[in-house]
Amino acid sequence: MVDYMPALADIKARAVSAVPTVPIVQTHAEGFKVVDGIPQSYVVMTFGGPVKYGRDKGIVGGNKNPNTMWVSIQAVAALPTIAERIKQDLINSLEDYVPSNSSRMSPDGGFATDTSDDSSKPTRFVSYVRFSFVHNMATG
Repeated sequence: MVDYMPALADIKARAVSAVPTVPIVQTHAEGFKVVDGIPQSYVVMTFGGPVKYGRDKGIVGGNKNPNTMWVSIQAVAALPTIAERIKQDLINSLEDYVPSNSSRMSPDGGFATDTSDDSSKPTRFVSYVRFSFVHNMATG
């Protein structure tokens, strides 16, 4: 089995350094906090994959084949401009970043799916981006 955990740890560490005052969590329930009636900003980061990479040769064991991976990032804030700023800081930090044993990360979606949650007060705004990369690039 391919160990992709070091690459995920690299990505999370890079994201933490890009937005050091904003908590990075795996679910909205973990991140949602209200102080003086204002929702605090947070980032939900979830990872996907591994999925067989379309260009692999398939002639060696599965543990040596490359895999497609992705990370979905939702920047959540009380104002849409703050959510957008957090997302932009993460894009600036992660675009073209090369996690361990991986290809460079490239944004591949999520630019037009920003949303708000006004079903309960206070309203939260979410700005979304997704990055993909190929993991298990080493041949040895």
